[in-house]
Amino acid sequence: MKATSGKNQTMSMSKEEFAGLDATLSKNDAEIIQQNWGDQQNEDRWSRLLGLLAGVGFFVFVALLFF
Repeated sequence: MKATSGKNQTMSMSKEEFAGLDATLSKNDAEIIQQNWGDQQNEDRWSRLLGLLAGVGFFVFVALLFF
């Protein structure tokens, strides 16, 4: 990268540097998408279901205390 001096510095990239950066960012995006879908395993679904049921049970318990 080449920087010019002055009050506002401007950065310029060659086409090769830009292509390398674009490829790296695209690879990172693909990994993030895979991580977002990676929690769809059976164990995680059971964990979420049990957590939801525990929350509902606690809410009912507290509601019964007031009525």
